[in-house]
Amino acid sequence: MLIASHLKTSSSPLARLTLPSSIVHSSESHNWDGFVLEDHLVPVGEKVETVTNRHVLWLWTTPSSGEYAPSRGRFVQCKEGPGTIAVTPAGVVPKWQCHEPGEVVLCALDSTYVGNILSEMDRRPSVEPTIRSKFHNPAIRRIMTLLFEEVRMGAPSGRLYADSLAHALAIRYLQLGERDESPKPASAVSALPPYILKRVLDRIEHTFQSAVSLVSLAQETGYSRGHFLKMFRASTGITPHRYVLNRRIEHAQSLLKLRKMSIIEVAAECGFSSQAHLTHVFREHVGVTPAEYRRTQ
Repeated sequence: MLIASHLKTSSSPLARLTLPSSIVHSSESHNWDGFVLEDHLVPVGEKVETVTNRHVLWLWTTPSSGEYAPSRGRFVQCKEGPGTIAVTPAGVVPKWQCHEPGEVVLCALDSTYVGNILSEMDRRPSVEPTIRSKFHNPAIRRIMTLLFEEVRMGAPSGRLYADSLAHALAIRYLQLGERDESPKPASAVSALPPYILKRVLDRIEHTFQSAVSLVSLAQETGYSRGHFLKMFRASTGITPHRYVLNRRIEHAQSLLKLRKMSIIEVAAECGFSSQAHLTHVFREHVGVTPAEYRRTQ
């Protein structure tokens, strides 16, 4: 069933890719660098060929049927089911027709963003991704679903969380052209040198209450984003996002014990998007709500 609330039309950067559609959710207001995610309700009709400088992954969340004309050729029938994925690399997006309305989550990765990640990869893919429709990839579906949930909830988890998911999505996208898309065995990863790890942790200590980006943390190390993520986990046993979240919870606990701030003030001081977000995360980590925790201290 299509979502019928909170619909809006928009001058979205992805509006040209679909028919005149209603946008249910969009990441545009969160100012994420290098990628945009939107949820579109697509009506019946025909969309003319267009050109884009974004690599777009399409995750259909409802059944939809139609046809598209690859390489200016004859139309090819295509029936999408919930969970199926399509890919349109930067360049020409072919003409397509939608025969029944559907809902699709679009994640558009800027060409420069993808190019930077490609340059950081240890092994460059031998084949570039091409236009594909109606295929299944559990890893891509999972990442896009997590990003969609983050957008739907108003991006409460912060910049670092979205950055990390988008980076993983771009890696998976770039590997789509490989013949064997199964995950490769993980090779041993070195931990960050102690002095570099200390520099990163100091940076987090001074910024965990505000928006922390993956790029800014990686720059502290001199390593690429991909290497930084692996080496940080090898050093601490957790992801950078989880580490920042843990520090926010620890800071919230100390403030709750002092009883000088209201819970909503504690949420703002610790970098949470709202009191509700603090309560949700706090309960997951500590087992009780902030109010319950304060009563026991």
